[in-house]
Amino acid sequence: MSLNYTSVIGNAHYHHAEYSILKKKLSALYSSGKRTFFDVGFGRGKFLDLAAETGFQVSGVEVNEQYIQHALAKGYNCIHLDELHKINETFDIILISHVVEHLHSEQLIEILGRYIQMLDEHGTLIIASPVHGSRFYYDITHIRPYYPQSIWHAFGGNKEELSLERSKQSLVLRDIYFIRDSFRTRNNRAYYIRDGLGIAYTGLRFVNYVLAQLYILSGYRIGVRASWIGFYSKLSRTD
Repeated sequence: MSLNYTSVIGNAHYHHAEYSILKKKLSALYSSGKRTFFDVGFGRGKFLDLAAETGFQVSGVEVNEQYIQHALAKGYNCIHLDELHKINETFDIILISHVVEHLHSEQLIEILGRYIQMLDEHGTLIIASPVHGSRFYYDITHIRPYYPQSIWHAFGGNKEELSLERSKQSLVLRDIYFIRDSFRTRNNRAYYIRDGLGIAYTGLRFVNYVLAQLYILSGYRIGVRASWIGFYSKLSRTD
């Protein structure tokens, strides 16, 4: 890996840590007999590629037509969200990565419930989502953070009061990882402006470079908590 500033800063991002975890877990799930993979909101397709390389039969859904065409060109069975109702099969693995934070609570229950129905009886639903913090709001399309407790509240086997109508599907958390991002000094003029700041600009870049290196060399362990990845199975509600 290059040690120049741009390369190090670019690699010191929690999405790399998430990718590393999912690569290991998908390999283990494939070895256990899981064979079909469905990616919700697959974007540029990095997890479609990962699953295909692992050996999965890959499918996915998106709203961006350019991303869909790119995935189709690779031979992946991907569709537009408007065509989701046409799917009448279930999947061993369903990945919902960085999607739920773009939903209101009513939408979460409706949309997540739809994908739970598409999950095989013995399948695994994977949810990845950022935690609350100043970084959460860097993305202006984020609506609110959801936590494992949030999923438990709406889809768990509990009987806690909920003002919204519950899903008829219940999720059981089987494994979870909390992901860290590199420490980085952002609340400083020199982070955003170079002209006229001289030593302040150079010094801040050096500090952030060292923090990024520390994050990478520690195996993504030294940093600020940024997201979580939960691995769920489903149960039918009996109440």
